[in-house]
Amino acid sequence: VEISVDTGRAYFGEGSTFYTDANGNGRLIHITWQEQTGFLFDSDTLEQLDQFSYTTTAPGHQGWGITYDASQHEFVVSDGSTNLYFWDRDTLVEKRTVAVTRFDGR
Repeated sequence: VEISVDTGRAYFGEGSTFYTDANGNGRLIHITWQEQTGFLFDSDTLEQLDQFSYTTTAPGHQGWGITYDASQHEFVVSDGSTNLYFWDRDTLVEKRTVAVTRFDGR
């Protein structure tokens, strides 16, 4: 580990991913498990650039995993439910939700 950042004891970090913003800057987005809070960091310095709130499936509203689809400029977020959330890269606004089921529909 060359560099790290502590988000504090109030947060349990769950998912994070690297992406490039609209200006070509490397960024990290990090979501928390139960606190419905996310953070944006400069990927080189780990300087915190922003903090944001989000909502997922009730009742838990948890954040589990996040990845980035560069071809669509969107994040794909999992909360442990059957839903995947797609967030816009620049605004973090939810673009759509997709319910994921098995072939038998369960």
